[in-house]
Amino acid sequence: TGSPITDMEIILVAGKAHAKHTEGGDFRQATYRAVRQGLRSARSVLLEPVYEFTLEVPHDNVGRALADIQRLCGKGYTMDLYKKVLYDELLASDFRADKEASFSYTDEELESYYQEHKENFDKVDFRYVSFMTAEETEDSAAVTIEDAKAKAEAFMDGITNEVQFSTKALELAQEQNGENATDTSLRQDVVKSSADSIDANLGSWLFDASRQAGDIDLVKRADDTGYYVVMLISPAARDEYNTVDVRHILIAVNDNVSEDDARAKAEEILDEWKAGDATEESFAALANQYSEDTGSNTNGGLYEKVYPGEMVTAFDQWLFLTNHKPGDYDIIETEYGFHIMYFVSQEENPAWMVNAESSKRSEDYNAWYDEILVNYPIKTKWLGIRLRTEPLPVK
Repeated sequence: TGSPITDMEIILVAGKAHAKHTEGGDFRQATYRAVRQGLRSARSVLLEPVYEFTLEVPHDNVGRALADIQRLCGKGYTMDLYKKVLYDELLASDFRADKEASFSYTDEELESYYQEHKENFDKVDFRYVSFMTAEETEDSAAVTIEDAKAKAEAFMDGITNEVQFSTKALELAQEQNGENATDTSLRQDVVKSSADSIDANLGSWLFDASRQAGDIDLVKRADDTGYYVVMLISPAARDEYNTVDVRHILIAVNDNVSEDDARAKAEEILDEWKAGDATEESFAALANQYSEDTGSNTNGGLYEKVYPGEMVTAFDQWLFLTNHKPGDYDIIETEYGFHIMYFVSQEENPAWMVNAESSKRSEDYNAWYDEILVNYPIKTKWLGIRLRTEPLPVK
C-alpha cells in the first residue's frame, strides 16, 4: 500500500563479515532481506493514522469536536473497543484473502493482463551517477548547468562496459566522500514507476523500447538541475524465473568452531534426521533445535519465495543451478559455515505470472467491492472514518 511501518523494533543479534567474500553493500542488502522476511512472517495490520494536535474551535462547537475526537480513537477510546476494531480488521482481511482466492484465471488471461500492464512488471538493471548544479558558497564556486554537463561528459568518456563504469563510480565516490566510500551506482530489478520516482527523464530513457544492454548516455534531469550518466545493464524484461521454498540448518564457523568441527556437526545432524522420520516436519524440528541462522531458526529453517540472487552464492547455486525435486537434501558450505539443505518446492509458474495473478486478484476484488458499495453505501464525515462500538445502520 505504500504505508509507512510503525511500532516496529529491530534488534541486531549478530553481524559477520568475510575478508574474501564480503563486498560493499552486503550488509545493506542483508538488512533489506531480513526486514522483508520478517514482514512476510508477521501478520501486518494496516492501521488508521494517529495524530497529536491542538484544536481551537468556537465555544458552540466544543461538544461536537469532543464527540468527533472520541469517535476517532481520541480520549475515551477503550481497550475493549480497540480489541473489537482489531478483530473486525483481521476478519475483514481474512475475508478479502478468501474472496481473492476464489477468482481463477487461465494462462492466456494472465498473459493478456501482463501485456496491458507491462510497466508494472518489467524490470531493468542499470548504473547511474548524477552531476548537479550548485550555488556559490564560501567554500566552493557555483556549478552551472554547463559545468554539470561537462563533468558528466568527462566521467562518461572512455567507458565501454560495466566494470569501467563501476570503477569510475567508486573513484568518484571516494573523491567526494573519502577512501571508505563504496560504489552505489547499481540499481537492480527496477520497475518503471520506481525509475520515474528517481527522475521522469531517467525512467523514459531506461524503458525506451529501442534500448539495449550496454547503452550509455547523458540524461538531463527533469528539473533542469543537472545530468545523469546512465548505463543500461539489463533491458526491460519480466521475471521468468520460478521462486522456490527451502529449509536449512546453519552450523556456523567462527573463532570457537573450526570448519572441520562445523562440518562434522552438520553431518551428525543430517544422520540424525535420516535415522528418524526423514520428513519435512522432522527437518523443521531439527532446524529449530540446532540452526544458528537467527532469521529462520524459529520457523523450521524456512525461506519462502526465494528468487535467484537473493541468497549468498553457494546457497543460490544449490537452489537454482540444479533441478531439485521436493525432499532433496545436501550439505553445502558458504562463508557463514555449513548448511544442511532441504528443498521444499518450486513455484509452478514464473514470477511474472505469480505477480500478475496477485495484482489481477486485487483489482478484481476491488471491482467486486465497488459493486457491493452501490447497494450498501458507506457514509463518512469530512473529519474521517468514524469508529463506533456498533456499526452505523445501512440506509
